[in-house]
Amino acid sequence: MKKSIFSILLLTLSSGLLGQCLQSKDAFIDYFKKYSASLDPIEGIWTLNCVTRIYYNGILNSEHNDVVLSKWAIKRESEISFGVCDISEGQNSNEASTFKASFETSAIGSIYTYKCNYFNPNWIGKAIVELNEGVILDYTFQIADVSIRHMMQKNYKTGFTAYWHFIWTKTYPTINTSSYNNSSASSGWTGNGSGFFIDKNGYIATNFHVIDGASEIEVDFVKDDQKQSFKAKVISSDKQNDLSIIKIEDEKFKPFVKLPYSLKSTISDVGSNVFALGYPLALTIMGDEVKFTDGKISSKTGFQGDITTYQISVPVQPGSSGGPLFDYDGNIIGIVNAKIMAADNVSYAIKLAYLKNLIDVLPDILSLPNDISIAQKPLTEKIKELSNYVVLIKIR
Repeated sequence: MKKSIFSILLLTLSSGLLGQCLQSKDAFIDYFKKYSASLDPIEGIWTLNCVTRIYYNGILNSEHNDVVLSKWAIKRESEISFGVCDISEGQNSNEASTFKASFETSAIGSIYTYKCNYFNPNWIGKAIVELNEGVILDYTFQIADVSIRHMMQKNYKTGFTAYWHFIWTKTYPTINTSSYNNSSASSGWTGNGSGFFIDKNGYIATNFHVIDGASEIEVDFVKDDQKQSFKAKVISSDKQNDLSIIKIEDEKFKPFVKLPYSLKSTISDVGSNVFALGYPLALTIMGDEVKFTDGKISSKTGFQGDITTYQISVPVQPGSSGGPLFDYDGNIIGIVNAKIMAADNVSYAIKLAYLKNLIDVLPDILSLPNDISIAQKPLTEKIKELSNYVVLIKIR
């Protein structure tokens, strides 16, 4: 596609975000000062940066950082809803509004639902958003095809997809970020992921992106009915396939007698029931107890036809990466590694065969688990037993 086509699309999509606002920036500041004691953490003045990414037949063709968007106010509209208003300098309040956006609270304090109703053409954008440290909102959602068709008109071709990546930064009122500190901040851990044992002597599989750049690694899991923590180090990595193997290096660790599951590298069929165990958002809002989610294999290939991964309908969140994907017989068939934030329950798992390739080139010979006895147990018993061999990986 010609560059000019993308320029037209980007400009039109950007201008479509500018909405009507009947209050000035100063009026909002006065309001926030007056009600400072009762404000929700999301209320205030924000700068908004938007990155537009356009794909053609799954290939990134254009990425544009919008500079049109600047100052925005988020203010309570109801008990659970907060309206969004553009207060950028030079914004004409007489212009017809082309959208109405809001955030809604959830049962979890720092999690909100973003909803935006666009007009001409009509469509609705939605995203689940986490408020980080009280000052950052970061999320992505897909632009509706009807909007892309409307903007591009005769230049439109089947195969175009586009996404907006929004990054909001709070500028007023200022806050004491220490009040938002969580266990990860207080302990110094900068990130977390999941993993699982592949050898009774402490070898653990995970994603490369989970441990990438880590200067220190610690793993937590339940052993002998108690949560235990051990130091670990990276043994080998396959960056291209997003795989790593780490090993517990801690005198306190005692090897397992056995691992009660098997590693299955043959391809599973589309429609197969599967489930994941992992530690999503363990250092922030969801706690450090292993979580179970289930679904089906949606496709034998992943994003843009990637043959190394399955597409699965299992819900996952940040922190689930590196966790095992089981079939209902208790075989590990994949390693969870990604999701599409803008779509419901579209996730990906690396096929076990690629992990076995990495294991084959290790300097040590591992004794891989090959126990199928768990297949006969009820699902609840499977989850209870398998959870003891899924680990929380913390890095800094």
